[in-house]
Amino acid sequence: MLLAREWDYHAQAAIVRLTRNAAFRYKAYLEQIDYATNWGLERNHMERLATLDFVHKGQNIFFTGSSGTGKSYIAVSYTHLRAHETGRN
Repeated sequence: MLLAREWDYHAQAAIVRLTRNAAFRYKAYLEQIDYATNWGLERNHMERLATLDFVHKGQNIFFTGSSGTGKSYIAVSYTHLRAHETGRN
């Protein structure tokens, strides 16, 4: 029980450290993306990317589109996801 709490504490501290050091411009999370708006985003595709297989395989991902369409917001949301994944491992 004590070991599990210690593990959780260190995992949470790692997540906080990673997100603070990254100095994100946005507090963006995939759960907050509104798919009802006509952004041209497909929920299934976004959820497949959320597995972060492209990161584990060392692949790059590019977000393209006009200015102000949310490319940075989406990129930061995946980066938050990666920070949480890294903090738990």
